[in-house]
Order: sequence, then structure tokens, then C-alpha cells
Amino acid sequence: MTEYVAVLETARKVFIYSNNRNWDGLANDILADEILTDDSSYPGAPPAKLISKHELISWLQGAYAKITGAHHQVSNEIIHIEGNTAHANVYVTATHYKIENGNLTKWVVFSTFDINLSKDNNSWKVNQLKQNFKFEEGNPGMVFS
Repeated sequence: MTEYVAVLETARKVFIYSNNRNWDGLANDILADEILTDDSSYPGAPPAKLISKHELISWLQGAYAKITGAHHQVSNEIIHIEGNTAHANVYVTATHYKIENGNLTKWVVFSTFDINLSKDNNSWKVNQLKQNFKFEEGNPGMVFS
């Protein structure tokens, strides 16, 4: 597998593994031990913070416990690799949904993400996730309540 494809697949799997609630795969195959997370472009979000992969996964598990599911559509990837570091810029449409008593509630977020990766023991690991929020529609309260 070329380095380009390996970086692209790792960046995509951040979202695929989250959609599938594959927390072990995220922890073991995708995330570095520490990740700089930055959602500060989203209104009301905290500033960038360096956290452990276990803290990130714990937060994701809590958010996903409130919803039926999510579908992150990733596209328009631009990859840059320099030695053992890489950067991926991707477009993400994140649809979160909850079905309760036969009623569907959705929250859709439109963003780009800057994802930094480093090569560790012959595999690429994500060490930074920066969301560049564009707009949203629906009910963010279904996750942030």
C-alpha cells in the first residue's frame, strides 16, 4: 500500500470507526496516544486541548450513547506527506440521528477537518483533529444536552 493510500485510509477511518462505534479499532489502529483536538470554530466549543486517546473515546462514547447513530460522509481529501508526518484536509458532512417513538430527529454538521498524522512503528496515527465548522441544520441538543 502506498503511503498516500495509508494516510487517506487512516484519516477516513477516524469517521468510519466512529460511525460503527469501533472504539477498540479507533484506540488501537487509528489514534496516537495523545491528540490535539480543536473544535473551537464551532460556536460555544472549548479551545483546543491536548487529550489522551482514551479521553477522546470516552467523550465519543458518551455522545453516541445519546443517539441512534451517525453517518460521516468524507470527501475532497487533500493529502500531504513529508517523511514520517502527514496532513489530510477533508470535507465532512456529519449526520447524527435519533429515532424515538417512531420519530426521527437529525443534526447535520458541515465542516472541513485538518488531520495531522505521524508514522509510528510502520503505521500512521492521528495526533491532531481540527474541525473547521461551516454550518449546521437540525437539533444539536440531541448530542449536547
